[in-house]
Formats: sequence, C-alpha cells, structure tokens
Amino acid sequence: MFRANGFIVQDEKYPYDHAGKFSYRGLCSYDLFPLMHINDPVCRKLTDEQFSREVAENEFVIPEFVSDYGLLKRYVMECVKREIGVRILFAESEYSEETYNGDLPVKEFLGYEYCPVPIDCQIITDLDLYEPFWKYHRLLNRSGLFDSYEEVISFAEEYCSEFDKGNIGDGEIDAYIFKVYEIDVKNIL
Repeated sequence: MFRANGFIVQDEKYPYDHAGKFSYRGLCSYDLFPLMHINDPVCRKLTDEQFSREVAENEFVIPEFVSDYGLLKRYVMECVKREIGVRILFAESEYSEETYNGDLPVKEFLGYEYCPVPIDCQIITDLDLYEPFWKYHRLLNRSGLFDSYEEVISFAEEYCSEFDKGNIGDGEIDAYIFKVYEIDVKNIL
C-alpha cells in the first residue's frame, strides 16, 4: 500500500554525478534542501524546521520529506527570493514513518524508483554501474525511472539478491519502492 510521504526540494544547480548511461531525474538527482548550505538566520530556521520533528517530549527525528505544506511554501519562497533554482518532488511509498495528509497541487508522475531511506544514491549508482543491471536500462523512461510497478519490482528483487550475495552495495540499507512525482514550482507559490 503506497502512502503519501511528502515533498523533497532539490537544488537544480548541483546534479547527481553518475556515469551517465541513462538520464536520471529521481529522488537522488540533485542536492537536497539547498537552504541548509546557507549560513543565514532565515535559512537556518527553515532548515531546522525541515530537519527536526518532535515525536515525543524531547525526542526528535530527522525527516526525509517535508510534510507541512506551509513549511514547503516558505522554503520554496526563500529559494526563489535567493534565486536558487529548485525542483519539487512528491514521494509515495510503503515507508510508513512519514506521511503527508494535506491537499496536493497538480503533480506529474515521473515513474517508480527503488530507493533507500534515508535517501541515498547507492541503488541508482549500482543500477548505473553494475553491468548485470544494464539490462534494466532499456526499461527506464526519460526520467531514468521505471514506468510500471512490475518492472521496478523485478529490479528490486534482483537488487536484493545481488546485495545478499555481496556483489553490490556499501552497507545495510532499508529500501522501498517509490512513486515519484514532480510539481511545478509555480504551483507552490
């Protein structure tokens, strides 16, 4: 069962650098949450709001997704004000630790992706560089994602098998299949 997890803001100036066997515009395609790199009180406050969620008294977690639409809007407005080109993704998955319950602006489905949480480029790098996975490249759409759930399941199963054999990966991961959408910045402002 797919759950709405939330939004991701990516800095379009810093693309993910991979070997380039296919075009990729998924969860790891650009540097995440660009305001965290700016030493300014407004940026620090927005970054603190994004990366610190209280789950119990004096107990905090670091979320992967923005689940507060007001925070998303303020964050994107600050990026626009600072002339930081951003793209906004929306993610749905079986990952149950983060959910978004609000209304959604118009979104465009980009495809399915198998990705770890915390978000990391390990799987997309292995898909790009590990030769036995190159057969999946022909299934990838123009965003470098899978168009069908069946295709991404097939890849995820083979990925897990190769990971268990020690042929890929660089450490334990907790991965999920994501439905990835893109939202035009104009629809947030």
